[in-house]
Amino acid sequence: MIEAMMLGGSQGLETPWEYVGYGYEFSSALNVQGEFPSNVQPGDLLVAVISGRAYDGDVKDLAMITPGWTLFSAGTVDWVAATIYKAGMPPPVWEQPYTRYVRLITLAYRNPGWSSIRLISLLAAEQPIDVDVRARNSLILNIGNTPGTSGYWRLPNTGESFSQRYNTRSSPSLYVTDANIDTPRLVENVYAYTSDGGAIRNIILVAY
Repeated sequence: MIEAMMLGGSQGLETPWEYVGYGYEFSSALNVQGEFPSNVQPGDLLVAVISGRAYDGDVKDLAMITPGWTLFSAGTVDWVAATIYKAGMPPPVWEQPYTRYVRLITLAYRNPGWSSIRLISLLAAEQPIDVDVRARNSLILNIGNTPGTSGYWRLPNTGESFSQRYNTRSSPSLYVTDANIDTPRLVENVYAYTSDGGAIRNIILVAY
């Protein structure tokens, strides 16, 4: 588990998270530059997620090269990057050594007292994960990622209300949901899957 302290320690937040929006880029360039949401403000949490088509049967060699971001990586891919937005900062850029299409989503969330984000899961084969929420008004991001096309994206019954923020079934396919958890508790059975049973990488993070 990787945890990044952005603003200092916190035992919980007084208010729920506000979803600000996302910026989108779909490109085959060697340097793929993301976009910030138009209404992002200093202090917002930024989470950038990359989804790439397979090369030689695997997704590999996608490196985030913009300084100042915390990276969550597996193999030779920086799958997710997170930071706090500051006025005038450059957008995220991923570098690849060869041309193939990638999808880059940069999400923004707002909560004045937030301090930390931690990685819960970066599994290459989806499976249910129990998320131990430790602080009031924590934000769970539940992301499904696959290099090919997908069937309909689905979520299991967790007992929580997850909101869909991005959903595409075309290659490379990406699905982003989130939920605000108001009190500390164990949230069970968190993951994303598709109706056709394709191989999914699940990315689960918690911010608080």
